[in-house]
Amino acid sequence: MLKNERGITLVELLAVLSILSIILLLVGSAHIFGQRQYFEQNETIDHQGDVRLIMSQLTTDVRKVTVNEGAATSDSGGVFTLTLGTNTYTHQGTTLKRNGVILSENISIFEWPSTTNEAANKINIVSVADDNGERANLETVLYFRR
Repeated sequence: MLKNERGITLVELLAVLSILSIILLLVGSAHIFGQRQYFEQNETIDHQGDVRLIMSQLTTDVRKVTVNEGAATSDSGGVFTLTLGTNTYTHQGTTLKRNGVILSENISIFEWPSTTNEAANKINIVSVADDNGERANLETVLYFRR
């Protein structure tokens, strides 16, 4: 009698399936890890970008205002308002607006501590914490032109 040995056995099929499932598990884990890293880093970069954009806009607006015009601040009912010439910044909760237009919804601290129209004014902007608990923070001194 001739033996017919075409095809695969059940043991061979199970071995191949177990090896393929291990490979797919490793590839899937690497993919999920990469996606998680991408989204976390993207959120961090977005928060840093928001803080930089606001600081850049503030710097531009301060350069348009003279010492005599100065800045006016008010803080009432959890709403901080900063007026620089014709531009008004409003910070409430985590939302910062410039002339009523939202600049960012990720700002936890927006401080302009000076209440007098000094030539130099310290400004501090801090974003909300990202998924890693990190905050983007910029602090600088802005000068009114004379």
